Amino acid sequence: MYPRKRLLIVDDEAYLIEILSTILDSIDKYIVDTADSGEKALEKIENEVYELVVTDYGMPKMNGLALTQRIHEISPDTRVIMMTSHDSNELQEALKNIGFDGYVAKPFSIEHIYSIVEDVLNYTQEGADMYRTGECVPAPSVAMFLRNLRIDTGARSILLLSDSGYLIEIIGDTEGLNTSSIGALVAANFLATAEIARLLGDASVFKASYQEGPDYNIYAYRINRETLMVVIFGAESKGGLVRYYTKKTADKIAPLLGVQDDIPEDFTMEGDIDSAVEHEFDQLWS
Repeated sequence: MYPRKRLLIVDDEAYLIEILSTILDSIDKYIVDTADSGEKALEKIENEVYELVVTDYGMPKMNGLALTQRIHEISPDTRVIMMTSHDSNELQEALKNIGFDGYVAKPFSIEHIYSIVEDVLNYTQEGADMYRTGECVPAPSVAMFLRNLRIDTGARSILLLSDSGYLIEIIGDTEGLNTSSIGALVAANFLATAEIARLLGDASVFKASYQEGPDYNIYAYRINRETLMVVIFGAESKGGLVRYYTKKTADKIAPLLGVQDDIPEDFTMEGDIDSAVEHEFDQLWS
């Protein structure tokens, strides 16, 4: 398990701070602090080390640009993501000149902000994702097993993901699918449900999830702590067969992924994910 990363959310709108902090704080690899102004953010930064600051641009007294400049002076290694509802070419040019690590235009979706945060942190911290950094490479035969799984289940496509949502392997038809968003959402869902289990005093890990969409269904299965498998299938494929063949395939490819499987076999969750993530999945099909 990697050390938890400390994040600071800065915005003068209380509801947005509440939404972002709730989403990111539910993921057990983040510790999230908040500030409702640039001045209060600087006080925290002077007394705490943050890997990442996510700040609004249009705040009174000290806007996001001024705050970013001060962050670079106080803590040069801290990364900064800028949020703004005033998108323009001039603003983007100013942000490039001042130096920042991510840019999010409001309004944004759950999977988008999660993906940006993950990309910035994984890019700047070596080893945060063994697949993304190339430290772990699945054996070539893994693709063959995934192709067989697609044939056995009649699925539209199969995705192999790292636990941060990085796409390791894609098999099948993905035309019209936002596979990056699907990967980010599946990974975020597993992280959130693992945190729910921890809060309930259960040390086990959620192993599977199932989501129904208007056109396609998504069955996600955790192979080990670093790897997830996603099966996207239509009504013509039977859910029981999908679950059966997915588990058989996971057992076959687990030794070929280069990581140790220490997921307990006695705890499985197959149900609807929380409403916020469910809404985002629905948007992917619309």
